Amino acid sequence: MPVLGTQVIKSIQRGYTTATVAVTINSVDTSKAFTVGQFANAGYRGQLNTSDTGAYGMMGKSAWAQLYNATTVAVGQGSGNAVQNITQANAVVYWEVIEYV
Repeated sequence: MPVLGTQVIKSIQRGYTTATVAVTINSVDTSKAFTVGQFANAGYRGQLNTSDTGAYGMMGKSAWAQLYNATTVAVGQGSGNAVQNITQANAVVYWEVIEYV
C-alpha cells in the first residue's frame, strides 16, 4: 500500500442545521471532495408519531449532505424517496465537506 504522507486533506468545512437548506461554502474541487451528513444523536430525535401528521421521528431515517456544486452543499433528512423537512422532525443535522489534495 502506498504511503500518502501527512498532507492528504486540503480542507474540512463543517456546520449544522435545524432546517433543510443549501449552505454556501468556500469553493472546493468537486472531483476531490465528498460530504458527510449525520444526526446529532445517531438518528433518534424528535417525537415519534404514528399518524401522518405532527412531528416525525428520526428512527429509520437518514441524514444527508450533497455537494451541489463547488460552493454549495445541500443538507436534509429522509429515506429512499421520502425526503422530509428537518424542521418537521425537530432534528439537528451535522454536515461536513472534506476536500483532499
